[in-house]
Amino acid sequence: MDIMKITETFLRQNQMSQEKVGTFKNGKIEKDFKFYHVVQQTYNNRNLLTSSVATYYHKILSRQCLENNVIMICSVVMPTHTHEILYADDIDSISKARGVACRSATFAAKRELKEKGYSVPDRIVEKYPGYIPIKDRCQLLITLKYIADNDAYMRKDGLKAPYSCFSYWKKAYYKSYCVEVLESLFETDMKALISLLESDRKDVIRFADQFNDPEYAIKDEKIFRKQ
Repeated sequence: MDIMKITETFLRQNQMSQEKVGTFKNGKIEKDFKFYHVVQQTYNNRNLLTSSVATYYHKILSRQCLENNVIMICSVVMPTHTHEILYADDIDSISKARGVACRSATFAAKRELKEKGYSVPDRIVEKYPGYIPIKDRCQLLITLKYIADNDAYMRKDGLKAPYSCFSYWKKAYYKSYCVEVLESLFETDMKALISLLESDRKDVIRFADQFNDPEYAIKDEKIFRKQ
């Protein structure tokens, strides 16, 4: 039994929970990067994001990203929260694009609740999303795996996330997403990358380890961090 490898894997697998989440409210957003994992919770963690609301949110977000020079890398909408990886030279552009999409989704969700005769809360999503900067290829790949697995517990019961780009990627449908960025960064094609993301987390970490080479770190400074 290789204790060193076991402990290293444990630390790597749990690094996502240790990332500092910055918001515009707490002022802890690291603004020196280009890729961000953005997370937003629903109000009081309620199951307010249905498939119709999630699809509408994705439609508006896709449009707003183009208008604000933001690149969509991936996105998943769960019943109680959203996940995206977005790329932009200016984090304010990400905030602007998401702000419009969230307001549109809020309107759609409230209308749906009203039509169903449910109580309509003042807010659908919490006011301040969390921004986690993605600083290198290893973190990007592990974050992709984390987001892709978000609805794993639902899939076990024959259900699925209200919206997941990964379900479309399996059908080779990549509209709205600049998957060429992922193919270039990980030096593979999308078919192989999707297969990797469906494998065990340890396999993903093992694949990501090859990008720990100092040569990649030098390249990543230009790709991930503002100059």
